[in-house]
Amino acid sequence: MQLDQKRSKAECDGKAPDGERLFRCTLGFGIFLASDEVELLPKEVADGFAAVLAPESELDVTAALSELVGLSGAKLQITKMKQGVEVQKKREALGVCGGKPLHFLFRGNHGTGTSKTAKLLAHLLRDLEVVASGQLIETSRQKLLSGASDVEKQMNQLWKCAAGGVLMVNDVHTLHDRERSRDSDGLEASEFLAKQLSGMAAKCSGESATPCFPQPACVVLTIPQDAVLPDPLQREKLIVVDFPDYSNEDLVQILICIVKNRKFNLAPSLTAEKLMPVVREAARKAAGPLDKNINMLQRLVDEAITRQTERAYSQDTISLHGLTTLAEEDFSDGMSLSRDQEISVALKKIDDVVGLDGVKKFIRSLHAQLKTEAERRDAGLAISGGAGSLHMIFSGNPGTGKTTVARIVAELLSAMGLLRKGHMVEADRGALVAGYSGQTALKTKAVVDSAMGGVLFIDEAYALVSEDGKDSFGKEALDTLIKMIEDRREDLVVILAGYPDEMVRLVSTNPGVKSRFPTQVTFEDYSEDELLRISESMLKTDGFLLSTEGKECLRGILSRVAAAKGREQGNGRSVRNILEQARRKMAVRLQGASARGGARSKEVLCTLEKADFV
Repeated sequence: MQLDQKRSKAECDGKAPDGERLFRCTLGFGIFLASDEVELLPKEVADGFAAVLAPESELDVTAALSELVGLSGAKLQITKMKQGVEVQKKREALGVCGGKPLHFLFRGNHGTGTSKTAKLLAHLLRDLEVVASGQLIETSRQKLLSGASDVEKQMNQLWKCAAGGVLMVNDVHTLHDRERSRDSDGLEASEFLAKQLSGMAAKCSGESATPCFPQPACVVLTIPQDAVLPDPLQREKLIVVDFPDYSNEDLVQILICIVKNRKFNLAPSLTAEKLMPVVREAARKAAGPLDKNINMLQRLVDEAITRQTERAYSQDTISLHGLTTLAEEDFSDGMSLSRDQEISVALKKIDDVVGLDGVKKFIRSLHAQLKTEAERRDAGLAISGGAGSLHMIFSGNPGTGKTTVARIVAELLSAMGLLRKGHMVEADRGALVAGYSGQTALKTKAVVDSAMGGVLFIDEAYALVSEDGKDSFGKEALDTLIKMIEDRREDLVVILAGYPDEMVRLVSTNPGVKSRFPTQVTFEDYSEDELLRISESMLKTDGFLLSTEGKECLRGILSRVAAAKGREQGNGRSVRNILEQARRKMAVRLQGASARGGARSKEVLCTLEKADFV
């Protein structure tokens, strides 16, 4: 709104929450817009619950469903529900009762269209006279129970507000926290909802059944795909509707719709094909389930509009087209590395690793395979099975670079868009196995959850299974791990690492490991020359040098290290220990000579001599 005339601060009528001053306009001065051209605020009812009212006009179901991008399962369920209601109402008109009230369970992550579908559902149920008014009230545990001193009173108020409409309880699995031994509030709220649902169902069943419709209210519960309903609600009859994560193709179409709804336009050159890499990259960098799907797209558009605003200001743009057109450059921050650059950085890191020619060859072949499949996917070619299982077994003696290579693999898979985060979580038997019966599965699950979107690296994995097969705790951890990685194979890569002989035993004694970890990478022991190169690299990183005699003395020591075979060699770990010992001897040597006086040069302070290795 534009003020009719300039006002002084003294005439301010108040301040908005963001600190902006508010002034009252004189009657009749302002701009009037049709209600369908603006987004109306939710109606505040007396008790503070916000309700979204269903439009007065009748819903065109076919057109409304066609506007929903993706969600084929939800569309089918809504269509079947509509048909079922129409048939049941005909039965009730003939005096045949015994139907079931309509209540729903929406299963899916945040941003998968559950709220939009619930608004459409409320409108449709009002038109079908399943509910009287069709208002939608959305709530959650945080909104419902935070600060509530009397849960029963709060729930009764909520149910009173929802009467004649749809009550949507988001993340209902959090309503009863199973990890808390005494969560009486959440349990009471769950039991209240279960009682209402059971009461509605009871009136529509038995010999004295009454008509189902209109029903007092429709309840919609939402949970993530792998979550569990609170115990009191598990017995209730709910229509299950699945909301899977959107495909990249769907996300591109939704992005175009969001831009249009914001009254912006896309530059003609910014086609759906050009937006696909932008969406794919945003999905790869999404922080977690809360930052995926539509939530991710909203953030993406917000950032693009911010960059476009800065560009329009710098160019002194005044035309409507210039002020509202988003170009390709607006969807790139110009600071982050591109995917190709990130891949190149990861591959350079593996090239810089000393030795391990066989491992490098495997990494290069993996990159080539994944890149080819990405190109086939972008070309619209069907890919049966994709890259298959990316879980791996790294077998090698201590100090052969297994952990280092695992970190690079995580970076590479993340850069190629196969992992959301690309972080690596290191674990061993102690991190997975608990000391009490029934706790190991929970402990293992927590570790796997922390690695989602990245790589779980389990060192000395063979320790999970004893040779006599009597370690029930370790077996429980391994069984839990195998089941979880099977269920979450799209968002997690697991690498089992350990000594060669022990890893062979692990694979041979557990068929589940063999089938789910098809890729086995062998890390060979380092040669004398490779150990020397590792030594020089470590010293250079820490700012040390080797004198000519010191280098020859070190070579002799490393020759004996390389001659030792098996796990006794130590490889890179032995090199690190040798250099640490030499640096301590160097410090003693220099401090012993301090009595001679005079400042020592930088070269003397950082050069390891032969005496330091003897």
